[in-house]
Amino acid sequence: MIFHRLFARIFPLLMTLLLMSCGGSSDWLSASGIGVGTGGTGFVSGTITGLGSIYIDGVRYDESQAVLEQGSSDLSKTEAIQVSDLQVGQYALLELNAQGTLVRVRIDSQLVGTVSAIAQYEKQITVWGQKVQLNTDPTQGPVTVLAGYPRLEDMKVEDRVQIYGVLQTDPQDSSRDLIRASRIEKLDPANTLSARITGTLRGSENQPMLAGRAFPTKETTGALITTVVPWEQEKDPHSAPWQVQATRNLGSSALATDKLRLSGLVQIGENGVVMVQGVPIDTSSTALDAIRPQLRTGTYITINGSVNQQTGKLVANTIETTPQGGRIQELHGTVSAWVDLSSFTLRGIHINASRAQWGEGTPADLRDGRYVEVMGTVSGNTFQATRISVPNAPPPVRP
Repeated sequence: MIFHRLFARIFPLLMTLLLMSCGGSSDWLSASGIGVGTGGTGFVSGTITGLGSIYIDGVRYDESQAVLEQGSSDLSKTEAIQVSDLQVGQYALLELNAQGTLVRVRIDSQLVGTVSAIAQYEKQITVWGQKVQLNTDPTQGPVTVLAGYPRLEDMKVEDRVQIYGVLQTDPQDSSRDLIRASRIEKLDPANTLSARITGTLRGSENQPMLAGRAFPTKETTGALITTVVPWEQEKDPHSAPWQVQATRNLGSSALATDKLRLSGLVQIGENGVVMVQGVPIDTSSTALDAIRPQLRTGTYITINGSVNQQTGKLVANTIETTPQGGRIQELHGTVSAWVDLSSFTLRGIHINASRAQWGEGTPADLRDGRYVEVMGTVSGNTFQATRISVPNAPPPVRP
């Protein structure tokens, strides 16, 4: 199946997802761009906020019939992944068929590299010259999940990390991008992931720049690209040009009129046009009169609408801001590393349920291997549970 070219405008933040192909007739992307076959009627792009099915910005989708995949390290193909590879904080792309059934889930990170600077007070780190902003305020959108770090203070310069998040122009330096991280993973030194960076080509036509370094390419400035670079380049002077091992760009593609649910950060473009994930948004509907004044730069929103092929805009039917107090997250799975109510693991996340209200079951039912359903919020690397249930029978296992 070939997918609609609208992806090329939907996913600038997750270009690694958009710029990799599966090979053969099942390519998500081809050399000529992203296309769509019959049957695809809807796309969802946003942050994973829950698991056991998959929750994207608070909405549940049954992934039991879906193909799960991520892009390969060399940008040449896709690789199958397991349910256990899906994690809270990843940014994902979902495809639904004509019946509304989820048929494909695609994840990939935006940045893989070495931490070169840490600004504790600003909650920022720098990787490959690109600033990464951590979010600890759930009212501002998905908080940053830390995997491998109890807290930011435990992160060190020269750590290797993998980062998922949403891309925006650095408010303090318009010549660079900034990633607001939804998930940061500490990589084992033996990890074989390729180093990569995702961003916007800036500078002049004669001297394109990526994250402050000269980028040898024939692509024009303004292009959104993902590139693989050698880990050894971290030792080069910051002014050294990028040594490109593989790169893909979104190119320019016509947009289709599929239904789209898109989440990301508001950016205000030329003439006051609202942009999210590089997609211009048509907010002219009178149904949006009340929410339009809330669309300020840096606000995390979710848009439901369809893409107008003539104008290239996503025509918004509804726009949702982050709920007051933040969005509740949900995890379903089996308990491991059980110590007590304040310390056990679920889907790789440390759970503190010491103050949670109970639905089904009692604390006495909890133990390793027991299926549980937990609601709450993530803080750093800990899921603070507000409600927990231990059903008598777990749901069917995914085939």
